[in-house]
Amino acid sequence: MFEEPCISGINGSGTIFFSHCNLHCIFCQNYEISQGINKGKEVSVEELANIMLNQQEKGAHNINLVTPTMYALHIKEAIKLAREKGLNIPIIYNSNGYEKVETLKELEGYIDVYLPDLKYYSNEMAIKYSKALNY
Repeated sequence: MFEEPCISGINGSGTIFFSHCNLHCIFCQNYEISQGINKGKEVSVEELANIMLNQQEKGAHNINLVTPTMYALHIKEAIKLAREKGLNIPIIYNSNGYEKVETLKELEGYIDVYLPDLKYYSNEMAIKYSKALNY
């Protein structure tokens, strides 16, 4: 219920947070999840598909993948499997905007809404606050 109101609606967004974010923002509000050591839970592609289906069964308006970049190919396979089992709500790719074009092309047809958080307008700031070259 605490994601952006335009996507959480009445029933909430089926938010799935991923660990090991590819940015290291010094101002991260989800640092314990995205960068914390021994945080999160390792799941298989099949388990991830089932988590998505479970969110749908609970009435979530969408599947909201937060900091998904490091797992894009696994996510693609999980979406494929979940759709085979009846997943029919929108998939939101809620990222930091630090993806390669090749990664985004690989996800074509699997993601319904891209929700990048644009962090920087200059490479200097990206390096200073997130250690991110060529943001």
